[in-house]
Amino acid sequence: MIAFPCQIGAGRPDPPMIRPAPTPLPGRAGRRALLALPLASAGCATGLGEPLPGPPKGRIALFRGIGDISTGLDDLARRLREGGYAATVHNHLARDDVTERLLRLAEAGRLPRPLCLGGHSLGADAAIEASASLWAAGIATEELVTLDPVLVGDVAAGPRHVTNFYQAGNGFGRPLQPAPGFTGAIENIDLRDRPGLWHFNMDADAEIHRRILMRIRDLRRALLAGPSPRAP
Repeated sequence: MIAFPCQIGAGRPDPPMIRPAPTPLPGRAGRRALLALPLASAGCATGLGEPLPGPPKGRIALFRGIGDISTGLDDLARRLREGGYAATVHNHLARDDVTERLLRLAEAGRLPRPLCLGGHSLGADAAIEASASLWAAGIATEELVTLDPVLVGDVAAGPRHVTNFYQAGNGFGRPLQPAPGFTGAIENIDLRDRPGLWHFNMDADAEIHRRILMRIRDLRRALLAGPSPRAP
């Protein structure tokens, strides 16, 4: 099995959790504040090498935001692994490393399908960019799931389907739009009316997790009928 090494912080205790004040910041000011948070650690991946109940039903790579704020993704990945999916969680700074290893798995014929990428905050940006990099190398992504992408608003060719959970007006999230060459489908889901939900707890929301799990299971059933598409 090809392993994903930890990026930074191996052998050192985890840094203290960053707890932003629970008040959304408007527009660009919110994004600047997020980028100003200290880079506590690029973090270690979770879920690597953990046993599955059988052959993997798919490969899911999830990316946390800055400072590993998106710990709710660990719960999502755990539920996916319990369901038989090879799911791991990485810091957004590990984007290129994760992409390279997915390419190696594909070249070796060992990349299970469906392939799904996802992330929260800057991790959502990383997932969008990783999908484009995979497509440039000839690998399609069946599903791209983003939670409040911060800096990237256009989706390049690569994913067949994009599900974007965002919250208009919270100072961070945004709807996604297709970049030139994108031929898939983008579903923007605005959660502005959800009480108690905002940028820094969206990654742990049970309803969002439920919808992601359902989408991945539906993909798995659909792919059993035929081969996954590849880039030309």
